Amino acid sequence: MSSQESDLSLAFSAVNLNVRSSTTASQHAVEQPDGNVESAGSGEETLTAPAPASRVRRKQAMPLIRAERLQGEIRRLQATSQFMIPRTAFGRVVREILQKHTRYQNSFRITMSALLALQTASELYMTQRFEDSYLMTLHRNRVTLEVRDMALMAFICKLHGLL
Repeated sequence: MSSQESDLSLAFSAVNLNVRSSTTASQHAVEQPDGNVESAGSGEETLTAPAPASRVRRKQAMPLIRAERLQGEIRRLQATSQFMIPRTAFGRVVREILQKHTRYQNSFRITMSALLALQTASELYMTQRFEDSYLMTLHRNRVTLEVRDMALMAFICKLHGLL
């Protein structure tokens, strides 16, 4: 180990320790384990070992609190009259579908009221489909909506001639 490496290692070890230099003897006093108080001499440096790193354990959210928060969010979303899908993104999807199913590119123009009617109907349909699929999930005594619940709901709707 060269002298430069040893100087660097000493410098880094001094940084890791909490170094406190005392300017006067009356400013700092060191308490001994037996209860005696000794004054730190002027010009001395008192080195203290770093405090052990204690891990702060994060509290886990309690299921009841989480359920209440989710119910509050559901009530808030049901009370709002805003769309869940942004209008511009929905408009792009509609234009993409129109271009895909027509021979002529950019042959159709859609008015804002027609786009809003399509978005309203689409969001109501999707909301109803998700609600029905979630009933399938609850029937299986589960909480998480899965793809098979959506597939079963689609099968039942197709079987009975519903959308």
